[in-house]
Amino acid sequence: MRALGNYLLRSRFHSILTVSVLTVLSVFVSPLSYFLSGAPIGLVTLRKGPVIGLQVALGSLLFLALIAMMAKAQPVIPAALMIFVWLPVIICSSVLRATQSQGLSVLGAGVLGIVFATYIHATLDYIREWWLTWFDRWKEYAPSELTAQQFGQIRETVEPLISTFILSGFVISLITTVLLSRWWQSILFNPGGFRNEFYSLKLPRSLVFPTLLGIFALLFIGNNMPLALRDVLVIVLILYLYQGLSSIHRYIHNKGFSRIWLIIMYVSFFLSPRIILLIVTGAGITNACLGKTTESADKRV
Repeated sequence: MRALGNYLLRSRFHSILTVSVLTVLSVFVSPLSYFLSGAPIGLVTLRKGPVIGLQVALGSLLFLALIAMMAKAQPVIPAALMIFVWLPVIICSSVLRATQSQGLSVLGAGVLGIVFATYIHATLDYIREWWLTWFDRWKEYAPSELTAQQFGQIRETVEPLISTFILSGFVISLITTVLLSRWWQSILFNPGGFRNEFYSLKLPRSLVFPTLLGIFALLFIGNNMPLALRDVLVIVLILYLYQGLSSIHRYIHNKGFSRIWLIIMYVSFFLSPRIILLIVTGAGITNACLGKTTESADKRV
């Protein structure tokens, strides 16, 4: 990571080349594509500022569009990367660079998520049709009848929640990418700095009351809550998920507990995702309600 980061930051040309290569590689590891493509842009923005970050993004856009045309592929893909990956990462990284507050950066990602939600619900029929077309294609090329039936079951489950899945994935990917960029910057220029900053991650206290109001409304109204409001509430809860992670990390560190508890927590995200998500998000909201001053972390790594 050090060697790659130093190469990335050597000049704008090196940055454009690195971002372009990592973006092409991300095609082959799609679960990590947002991070591979976005983290280098985030690092450049955090280190050199939003103007340089935007210049690198535009250079990478032109470079990848040229490659796409040479390969007779759709040049719309680099444009989508620019809109949904690089620009959001540049905006949130710029907030973090200017404020030195991961909480405000996370909040910025939430604001972008709400803007994206507005777009999603304005074009929901088109997006639903696009996703369902892909499900039908996967079902058509399924290697067995059992697999085809499973795709059909997934489609029935996902269809009513398509907008929620898209928005959740976008906000989680964006926040994680910006934090990854900050961690990368810390490794290069400020060892241990990321941990201290992450332990101080807090959302504005003014967000607590509307969040609790939204949760109570969801509990009482349930499926009758407008879809757009439900998606906005989900976005806000994702923000508190990160405050919950911060508070749990800080608590375990300050109490001197073994890091095995953190490993157990992250493994639980895969084993029992619903339960652990509720617990960690609840910890974030509780931490916000208590409003305790963050204890200062020591300097050891």
